[in-house]
Amino acid sequence: MTNISYDDTKHTYAIDGKELKSVTEIATEILGLNFDHCKHGAAERGTDIHSELANYYDPLVKFTAEDFTTDAPSLAKFLKAEPDMRTEMIVWNTDLGYAGTIDLIREVGTVVSDIIDWKTGKVNKKYCTIQLSLYKLALEFMGYDCSKARLRVISPDGITMIEAKTWDEIQAMRKGEFESDDEQFARAEARLAELEPYVTEYNELKEKLKEYFVPTFEQTGTSRYSGALYNISYVEASTRTGLDSTRLRAELPDVYEKYLKVTKVSPTIKISKINKEDQDD
Repeated sequence: MTNISYDDTKHTYAIDGKELKSVTEIATEILGLNFDHCKHGAAERGTDIHSELANYYDPLVKFTAEDFTTDAPSLAKFLKAEPDMRTEMIVWNTDLGYAGTIDLIREVGTVVSDIIDWKTGKVNKKYCTIQLSLYKLALEFMGYDCSKARLRVISPDGITMIEAKTWDEIQAMRKGEFESDDEQFARAEARLAELEPYVTEYNELKEKLKEYFVPTFEQTGTSRYSGALYNISYVEASTRTGLDSTRLRAELPDVYEKYLKVTKVSPTIKISKINKEDQDD
């Protein structure tokens, strides 16, 4: 049996007296962050949240949601919705010489389906990718099956999905060997091309279903078909009233200008397929 200890004041781990690097230490080294600052914050946050959650779930302690001083009320709410989650699980990998504490994990026997970290502020996705990937590698070292595990970060802003990295890929991040913008675009472009036929086929099938079901609904007097995965509902013909802005602008330009409304539009991207014939020319 592995005898691992954790010093929550220093945020350090040791197995049989031999100190190990923490996940926080490795992640900050790779990304060039201030380890002492991150270590202090992680230790303080972990201790406070763990203590408050323990009090919240202890029936002998009079501790209500109003007594929380950390973000733990949000975490407690999540845990109520996910009752089979385990909290504060210490994991290690002595081959690679590190240990860490997973905020939330769902396990059944030796099979892990979810590895989750809780962040109180803005999510640094590169940091979290290293952090959760190291947790996964540690669990696998300990004999857990993480082949289908989802890696997620939960914060007040929502959920961020994390793609697990191997130890070599993590080390490549240390060396600054990040995938270039051109490489990322090429990979995304190839995936778009791979998925496009399915989108086209999907839309064509929807049109065929419309051609079949509209007259069928009208002839039978029914208005809904419920299948195993989809519902198909009949929408009656109708008219739509709109403003002819082109005519208004031409005939009453002053009125048009008076009632113009400026709306802020967030930045986005437009994806258009390159016409091969134009490209060849």
